[in-house]
Amino acid sequence: MHYYQFNIGDYQSHTKHLSPTEDICYRRLLDFYYLHESPIQNDLIKITRLLCLNKEYLSDVESVLSEFFILTDDGWINHRANKEIEQYQSFSEAGKRGAAKRWSKASDSEVIGGLTGGVQKANAKQETININHKPITKYIPPIPTELFTEYQAIRKSKRAAPFTERMFIAICNQAVIAGITPEQAITLCCEKGWTGFNADWVKDKSVKPMKGYGFVSDAQFNDWLESTPTQERIANE
Repeated sequence: MHYYQFNIGDYQSHTKHLSPTEDICYRRLLDFYYLHESPIQNDLIKITRLLCLNKEYLSDVESVLSEFFILTDDGWINHRANKEIEQYQSFSEAGKRGAAKRWSKASDSEVIGGLTGGVQKANAKQETININHKPITKYIPPIPTELFTEYQAIRKSKRAAPFTERMFIAICNQAVIAGITPEQAITLCCEKGWTGFNADWVKDKSVKPMKGYGFVSDAQFNDWLESTPTQERIANE
């Protein structure tokens, strides 16, 4: 499911004790869980990579999983999220049954008399309303909406293929090699007019950590401050 209700007060009351990094891990885990509607596999390294986080955050992801999820034979589950998913699926199935019933009734045809004789009335089949929120081909990555919209516009202008989850994972892998976040990588794509990203394209070049998109550690930001001349930093801001 690509949509779920988010109760800000309820969330804050259960997560005030989390560090900023743990909070990010928890939100991304929830988004991943709702998106796939299935248990999270018990492979800490793989799930951390799918969340587009570096290996240094393994302990944070493990801590959040242990506190808010339960490990089963099928993987990590979250009872609260399961209730939301079950409710969503029940509404979806009910809607499909209603649409199928309307479709069967509209399939009958009738002949209407007219000046030119009998005219067969076209089947009154109406297009079934898709109540399932899942787009069939469109993939939405866990990055800021405005950034993804800008990136999509660039890809569309260059007639690139539809953006998929596999493409986003590839960008995540290249971003890790380049030492930047996936949001920074896609931001660079927007600035340079790239439809994809390769770590070699920014090799030996100073890439400013952009706090406007995603999490950037203090260590990464301080490293950039130390390695980049003042005039260049001002020019990039």
